[in-house]
Amino acid sequence: MRKIILAALSALSLSAQPITNAQTHGERMAAEYFRRQTARIAARTLADVHTLADWQARRATYRQQLLEMLGLSPLPARGDLKATLTGKVETEKFTVEKIHFQSLPGLYVTANLYLPKKLDGLAPAVLYLCGHLRTVKDGIAYGTKVGYRHHLITEGPHSDTQDLQVPAFRWLNRWLKKDTGLLSEPALKRFEIEQLKVFTSLPADQINTRIHDTFVPAAPPAALPSTRQEWQSLAARWSAALREKIFNNWPETDPRPAVKVLSDLTHNGARARLVEFQPDDAYRLQLALLTHARQTPTKLAVSVLDEEQLRRWAAVGGRYFPDLFASENNDGAAEADWLKPLQEGTAIALVLPRGVGPTAWRKEKDIHIRRRFLLLGQSLETMQVWDTRAALSALRSFPPLDRLPVTLRGARTMSVVALFAALFEDSVKSLELERLPSTLANGPSFPNALRFFDLPQLVAMALPRSVNLTGADPGDWEWSLKTAKLMEGTISVR
Repeated sequence: MRKIILAALSALSLSAQPITNAQTHGERMAAEYFRRQTARIAARTLADVHTLADWQARRATYRQQLLEMLGLSPLPARGDLKATLTGKVETEKFTVEKIHFQSLPGLYVTANLYLPKKLDGLAPAVLYLCGHLRTVKDGIAYGTKVGYRHHLITEGPHSDTQDLQVPAFRWLNRWLKKDTGLLSEPALKRFEIEQLKVFTSLPADQINTRIHDTFVPAAPPAALPSTRQEWQSLAARWSAALREKIFNNWPETDPRPAVKVLSDLTHNGARARLVEFQPDDAYRLQLALLTHARQTPTKLAVSVLDEEQLRRWAAVGGRYFPDLFASENNDGAAEADWLKPLQEGTAIALVLPRGVGPTAWRKEKDIHIRRRFLLLGQSLETMQVWDTRAALSALRSFPPLDRLPVTLRGARTMSVVALFAALFEDSVKSLELERLPSTLANGPSFPNALRFFDLPQLVAMALPRSVNLTGADPGDWEWSLKTAKLMEGTISVR
């Protein structure tokens, strides 16, 4: 249902993303993904609503789902807004009142109210919600509203140009002033930003600077289960939340990607295959598969790489995967360490999810691309979990890997990606997670997760798989360790 309600926002924000020669390969692939996703959402929007009765039967459900997505379920209690006038600015034709109110206790909203002079009775009004324009002068923040004290006359795709202003002015004059004549006042700056400032200093009780931590309440700390039955009940509830609230915008069926071998070479007793797989109809991702040239593997170790790990592997991988890594002059010791697991019966797979390596985008595009994932009800990281699952499915197409137990590895953000992916994959028997964050509060982005659990609970949910945390503080994982003891599972922290 979230997909339906988000359709209007997504279609407006994402569908018209031009593909230009200036874009990187990763940016073009992301743009194509967003184009296909928004087209798919638009095609099924309100597909089950054909009559007024259909709409009326579903409207209450849609409204409740919308409130949940906005973080407004349940709705906050109504209270005293404490509306306050802090000053006025007088002009010949109108007065600007500087006001503030509290939408929640301590959550201050500032405003400039423009009142025409010589009003005779009621008058129509325009409520303008100012956007994300941050105005700072001499280290003082003036908020967003002061930037809208006049219409900016600038060119650009994300600017209020005069070509846009003229029809807006005409509309306001016609319908609010009953004036259909020519525009007589140019769009000139009327005030200095200091004139419109509401506060001389921030209120001591303000929560604006930290509202992002509390607006959508996180689940209270989970009580430790005292019995196996209690734990099984908790795990079942959280597992349902994974599918219904966190990964609900995944495809409805498990990944079955198309697979293509891009290169296959043997060097120094190792067989190296570069594999392309498609987690969806827009992305073509790569994984590097390394096996012993003559021995049949008995285990499979899969690493989900971030950019730092990719550079580390590139130091020795160029000879084996020249199309993926730049060739390097490597010392023999590093290469020997790299090949040692093969001699011990372990096949190695390196997975490059979207946004890493060949599908990376420029740093200045990161916030925009991440925001577009969120407009789809996804996040970059939730789809990297999907990519990891698709990679595991692709690996199963290479006998005998389809029968081998999998150790799934990741570091930093990718340790969280690997952890989530393991919960959906029975073939994963162990996890090796380096520098796993102790909380999702500061990222990576898994929308809704903190409404139900945090990472200590998620680590426990990986049981009965063995979990090895490196670069971790045991104190951060006490909840996980105690649950593992109850369930006679294995979680090690070092």
